[in-house]
Amino acid sequence: MKRGKKLLVLCIVCAALLAAAILLPKLPTDSKVSAAETEPTAVPAVLTADGDAVRAMSWSSGEVTLSFDRENGWQYPAEPDFPVDAEKLDALLSAVTAVAVSKTIPEPEELSAYGLAEPALTVVLTMEQGSYTLCFGNASGTGEASYLSCGDGAVYLADPEVQELFTRDLIDYARWETLPELTEMNSLTVETRYGTLCLQRSGDVWQENGTVLDEERTESFLDTVQQLEWLGCVCWNADALDLQVYGLDEPDGTLTITGTDGTLMQLEFTEDGYARLSGSGMLYKLVSADCDTLLYTTAAELMPDEVLQTDWETVKSAVFTLDGETHTAVRLESAEDGRQNWNIAGLETDLAALRELLDGMNGSGYALGAQPQRSMQLRIELTADTGEMQMVEFYPYDSVSCLVQREGKSTVFITRSQMEELMSAIRILVD
Repeated sequence: MKRGKKLLVLCIVCAALLAAAILLPKLPTDSKVSAAETEPTAVPAVLTADGDAVRAMSWSSGEVTLSFDRENGWQYPAEPDFPVDAEKLDALLSAVTAVAVSKTIPEPEELSAYGLAEPALTVVLTMEQGSYTLCFGNASGTGEASYLSCGDGAVYLADPEVQELFTRDLIDYARWETLPELTEMNSLTVETRYGTLCLQRSGDVWQENGTVLDEERTESFLDTVQQLEWLGCVCWNADALDLQVYGLDEPDGTLTITGTDGTLMQLEFTEDGYARLSGSGMLYKLVSADCDTLLYTTAAELMPDEVLQTDWETVKSAVFTLDGETHTAVRLESAEDGRQNWNIAGLETDLAALRELLDGMNGSGYALGAQPQRSMQLRIELTADTGEMQMVEFYPYDSVSCLVQREGKSTVFITRSQMEELMSAIRILVD
């Protein structure tokens, strides 16, 4: 009796297993590929096609359908004026005619099982004779490959990166305009809603309205300008509406640069980082931080902090006007110990303390546009061996500050205590 029950249970189990085997759907997985199927097989001709023989290439991926001709260089027939980037199309062609295949399934199941009944991507290559069609379907079970069919009846496991290359929009295949290489700039003007910054090169220095700028700060600003680069193209044939959408109908700023070789560049940009070469229909994206630098940098930020910038070794005379009197110091031959002695009213003296004070004196704030409120209190005039002159004047400004002007242009403020210290040092020399 017990033996009969065991036999009945065994029969029921076998029947259940048989039913499951019949009813469960067959799923394509990498593990289903038999040893025979994984053996190297002949690679389909399309995957080793001669790219030079391709006369047209088209593809459909999702909502994107694009078609390019190659009879006379890459062109986009739907928009004959579209500026095709031939290098990008060549790269696509090279990738699709050299797809890496890791496995071959010579006798696949229904194409729908691999996502190939309605492919995620279909690429058609038109050759001098005939054409090839490549269909890319689902990712494999491991996600490391995509199912691919080439019309030869087999299904392949192919490199998924090739499929990803064809997911871009038309604008991504546009040839960008080139920003001029401005390694040697002669002038730079930035016009914004906040004001105008105009820099001019004079020899080895940069000036703003005749005032020599701080070398380090100015070079940092110019480096930002020279390193401007497109991040991407957002429109290739902008009309009035496109300009309005990207804020370029009324740009926040205009950058105009002339090179020492006569090169001219004019760039319109917005605070959000959209830009175009003036008059162009191609609109681009720049680094927003670079646009901020162009918009908000002022001449004051590029001014030197130093009250006086000079190389005392080249100064042959110094004239001090203080307390209504003028005193002249003339440089003598340097002493054997390297000290530089000066003659003031027939007396030999040393300006080392005054030089150290002036060299280390920095402003307490920028004074661009400020005008003297009272009479001049001190003037220092320096004449170099070359005959070049430099003049710095000091004016009381308010209860805590004095105004410094170089060559008649306001530069920085210094504190009242700095001013008193400077006048005391000069009085010690001339009294």
